[in-house]
Amino acid sequence: MSDKETALRFILQRMAYELDTVSNPIDNLEHMGDKWIRASEINDYIYCQRAWWLKRVDNYAPENVHELVEGTAYHREHGRIARRATLTQRLAYALIFITVSFIVFTLLTSLAIS
Repeated sequence: MSDKETALRFILQRMAYELDTVSNPIDNLEHMGDKWIRASEINDYIYCQRAWWLKRVDNYAPENVHELVEGTAYHREHGRIARRATLTQRLAYALIFITVSFIVFTLLTSLAIS
């Protein structure tokens, strides 16, 4: 098992433990869906364990919701631009390959004829 897998396993176990230590077990039965740990929560937990705990266990909402929404929209748009750039780059490589292949083919056929 790699170091990254070991670290991720440790983080997930710790997050699950913190979810199990909620004071009212009745709440846990009513909200079984709350036990699922989403991938985005792992990043939140790594960035700030206390903030994750406040949001997840204490249902504390951040005060800068507007900035968070703007940041999410910015990152979504940046992701689209990055994907588009990657696709454009791959298309350019394919066109270069096709062009070079055509030139080589043309040269080889002209040499074979003469």
